[in-house]
Amino acid sequence: MDKKKLVLPGEHLMSAEEAEAGENTYTERDEIFSAAFGETAVSGGAVSVKRKRRTLKQPHKGMDVYCLVVKTSPNKAVTECIPVEDAERHGSSVPLRAVLPVTALGRKGYVEDLRNEVKIGDVIKAQIFKVARTGVDISIAGRFRRPSGLTVAAQLM
Repeated sequence: MDKKKLVLPGEHLMSAEEAEAGENTYTERDEIFSAAFGETAVSGGAVSVKRKRRTLKQPHKGMDVYCLVVKTSPNKAVTECIPVEDAERHGSSVPLRAVLPVTALGRKGYVEDLRNEVKIGDVIKAQIFKVARTGVDISIAGRFRRPSGLTVAAQLM
């Protein structure tokens, strides 16, 4: 690892044979991984990650997010989301992929096709209602709103 590089938590850095694990790193099966968001640094035979000033927020149940719809099907929509507070403070954030299932629309009655409710390119405000190993699910029940302005969409692209 010659150059400094921006890494995310859990990103593979190098083999434990090449260097020792330093600050903000961890080893697993003789491999070194990043434990923080930041820039890599190698010195004195150890690899470390120098944190950037802000820490990344882990998605959690109840977190409000702005999402850009990137793919739709009859029963779900795939979105790229950022936390509302990061978007409103004009901060930068790493987008997370989330799914909007047809059951999370909050509509009374039967929805024949989710594509009639949301379209590719829509920016929606949602709330995370499930975080699992398989992914993140969001809901717009009772709060289907399109945010004003293009700043949110620009950050998601």
